[in-house]
Amino acid sequence: IKAIPSLGKDVNNTFITITLPRLRDTSGNPISLIHNTAALQASTFIENTISPYLLSYVLDLNTGQILLTFSESVDVASMNFTGFILANQQSTTAVMYALSNATTPTVSGNEIIVIIPT
Repeated sequence: IKAIPSLGKDVNNTFITITLPRLRDTSGNPISLIHNTAALQASTFIENTISPYLLSYVLDLNTGQILLTFSESVDVASMNFTGFILANQQSTTAVMYALSNATTPTVSGNEIIVIIPT
């Protein structure tokens, strides 16, 4: 849902429909349908306030790519690789390589493939 810009941003664009009566009450009666033209608006909306974070990454030196996996979908248009740095250790004296000129041609949900410039 977070990856769809026009859905679930506030109570005014959050509706639900029920088109298949799969749910039943304890007497066996099916749930009432809610058609698209009468979609039910959310009574309350709690916006996303949790920042995404990097879960893992895979560095592929054969393809010159890095696969970044985030905790949730991210807006790749907002990506700025200036602060992304590869290092050979966790230290201020580490050998570092800045990814400031990297590009992101492939995005799939919460995964981004980054091309490392040569």
